[in-house]
Amino acid sequence: MGVTSAREMSVRLGLGPNTWRQLEDGRNLPSSETLQKLLDLGFNANWVLSGQGPIRLDGADERSSNANPAQPPLNARVLAQALALVEEWLTANKRMMRADKKAAVVAQIYEFALEDASLGKEPIDSHRVAQFLRLVA
Repeated sequence: MGVTSAREMSVRLGLGPNTWRQLEDGRNLPSSETLQKLLDLGFNANWVLSGQGPIRLDGADERSSNANPAQPPLNARVLAQALALVEEWLTANKRMMRADKKAAVVAQIYEFALEDASLGKEPIDSHRVAQFLRLVA
């Protein structure tokens, strides 16, 4: 990504340096616009919102709380559940989402589900999905 300082990151995201520091320190959550910019830069929304999982989805940053270089096989059932939850939420809230953005959101929810399953939790937490969708949709 090439960003080496908090100042550069705040400029890249269109934020003031203090706002970026508050996000970095976990004192505030990003707005939906800032979260979308971070997702567009390759950051993992789960890491941004909770500090869990890999920092980046593109493998550019190997510092993570559960780095796993081997990619597990696709779980079609979990992926279908993630897609269904997104579609249901969009319909219930009378919202639309571009296909590319929807794909990124479904992929992130799928990652949430796999991380939760690895911790022995219910594969997809619909409340967590709804919170995530309110931030990014």
